[in-house]
Amino acid sequence: MKTFLMIGAALALTTGSAAAAAAEETEVRTARVSYAGLDLRTEAGGAEMLKRIRKAANRVCFQFDTRAEALADERRCRRAAVDQAVSDLNAPVVTALHGGPAPIKLATR
Repeated sequence: MKTFLMIGAALALTTGSAAAAAAEETEVRTARVSYAGLDLRTEAGGAEMLKRIRKAANRVCFQFDTRAEALADERRCRRAAVDQAVSDLNAPVVTALHGGPAPIKLATR
């Protein structure tokens, strides 16, 4: 049984010079996020998984550059990485906690 999710992000890296800006280099970083031991059908399990995904996105998107443009890129990277990981995971409770459509609850007798 699969118990992990890969989260990835593509970062455009520049050195700050005009020549480098014209030829941006893209780096792809990934992180493995485990969901072993979590019940993704429960709110507690879903919340813990979303926390792990966000933590991994922070790691893969982190940049040492503190210029406003770089910080904005980092925020966009984190948002895209979390959105993609939640989509790839395809767990209704995690999706709902992330702000997607809520899982459908069926009536029981």
